[in-house]
Amino acid sequence: MIDYVIGKSHMHASVHWRSVNRILFPANVNGNHWVAVEADLKERVIKVFDSKPDAYSVDQILKWATCLRKMLSSLLAYAMPDAYTDPSSFTVERPEEGVPHQQNQSDCGVFTLKFLEYLWARKQFDFGEKDGEPFRIQLATEIFQNSKEVPCVNDEPLCVNVAT
Repeated sequence: MIDYVIGKSHMHASVHWRSVNRILFPANVNGNHWVAVEADLKERVIKVFDSKPDAYSVDQILKWATCLRKMLSSLLAYAMPDAYTDPSSFTVERPEEGVPHQQNQSDCGVFTLKFLEYLWARKQFDFGEKDGEPFRIQLATEIFQNSKEVPCVNDEPLCVNVAT
């Protein structure tokens, strides 16, 4: 993780966080719920985008986000010791207006990925609760289309890519 923060990771487009204003990442809440996180490093604001806000109260999310505040502060302190900030300097928000909600108990993962896609592109969310299933189909299609290997179970291919 440190190599990523200081821009020495072998991952695509790795840059030092000194030149980054915001980071986007998926996060798991208590092992059973996914949310999208946008951390504005300049403004010291952590926004938690939650497609199922009734799963956890605002107070529960704020308590859970304490670890995010500490983690980000620690990573920034390591990467930029001259700019160290106290974890309490980060505020946590859970925007609700304009944030689409899922209609079942199982779409938080695909909604989280969609949130991150839209946040990255700086687009307004223009999808809704009925889009979970289409997102799953789109994601599965993209995974299979971009797969370099044919997925197998017990050495039997699950599908054959006839286009190659």
